[in-house]
Amino acid sequence: METANVLATPSQCLELGAATAKEVAEFLLKDVAQYWITHPGELGEVLKPVLGTKPTAKIAVPTFIPTLNRPLADLGKLDFWLEMWRYLKWEVDPSGLIVPKEREGFNWLIVSPKGITPNKAYGINAALYPCSCYTEDLDAVIKHEDRTAAKGPYIIRVRDRIEADEELKNLSANDLEKKKIPAVTLTERMNLEPAVYLATGQHLDLSSWSLCAGSRRRGGSVPRCCRDDSKFRVTWYSPVSADDDLRGRQVVSAS
Repeated sequence: METANVLATPSQCLELGAATAKEVAEFLLKDVAQYWITHPGELGEVLKPVLGTKPTAKIAVPTFIPTLNRPLADLGKLDFWLEMWRYLKWEVDPSGLIVPKEREGFNWLIVSPKGITPNKAYGINAALYPCSCYTEDLDAVIKHEDRTAAKGPYIIRVRDRIEADEELKNLSANDLEKKKIPAVTLTERMNLEPAVYLATGQHLDLSSWSLCAGSRRRGGSVPRCCRDDSKFRVTWYSPVSADDDLRGRQVVSAS
């Protein structure tokens, strides 16, 4: 009897579900599980290439499967970023990319794809988890960013930490500028958040704010970001004000 292309029976699906649940229970994080529960379409896209055909040899697992408790050290690998952006439907041509020289403590990369803007970066975050922003149009209110991907992709390095730089607490955006300490832009910070989330299911700045001193709003105020009340938040702060829980994230550039 020909059995090709015959769908699995309900009982087979139940057995497969039970077997899968037993395996993932050893590593699946609670918030990651909730993500897949609320994104069944994406789950189907991930499972189809693995379960959609009978394996004749070793199964070719997709190169990027989000939120599977990957090590945070992966954020220091260019391949991870290229895979992540491809998963998010952004292609990054690595041929012209320059990775900044290694510097002690600056072990994470941030890869910004060509054409990414504050609005587009925020939209990526909002598609993955609850977000809150002071304005509906970041592109309109951000008048300056120290680095942009308007002409092509680029890479920076930042410290490999969940919380913003302890070394830069109590320094305002104007202080950082006077000391010539380059800091992340709002777009770069919003590119980093989904990378951490898709790699590990975690979030950044749980007890502090990232001061995005590489950006300026019209009028001179400075954007800041954090994870607060189960939301990723973008608000503004005075360029002359400082606090111990408001810190820049210093960057290392290729140029």
